[in-house]
Amino acid sequence: MNSSSGMTSDAGEVWKRWRLGKFMESDQVKGFFGALICVNAIVIAVSADLNPEAVGWFVLEIIFVVLFSIETFGKMAIFKGFFWTDSWNVADLVIVLVSLLDLLITMFTGGSSSGIQPSSHSTCTLYI
Repeated sequence: MNSSSGMTSDAGEVWKRWRLGKFMESDQVKGFFGALICVNAIVIAVSADLNPEAVGWFVLEIIFVVLFSIETFGKMAIFKGFFWTDSWNVADLVIVLVSLLDLLITMFTGGSSSGIQPSSHSTCTLYI
């Protein structure tokens, strides 16, 4: 038994996951990631009009993918089996995995796995 809280370690773990889940589903966190999707869309549009081959766009893409990965894998860890009951979570996971794969291929080969601009896979986020 944990003497500081009076809870067993299992109950304490459940409590922590519940608090983290409540935080991840809060309006503030949802608003942050919604705004991040909008900023990502703007970056995609601007990069397409300017120099899409510039390294800066790719660096921004890495930042976006890392942030979306933290959200998705964080939800997987927090919600465990319940993660799979929400089709939006599954869609987000597929997009993040494809984005990570594309980034890895781009970094190791110097080109995109799809043969198009490194940031173009982000457009998937806009449709889902």
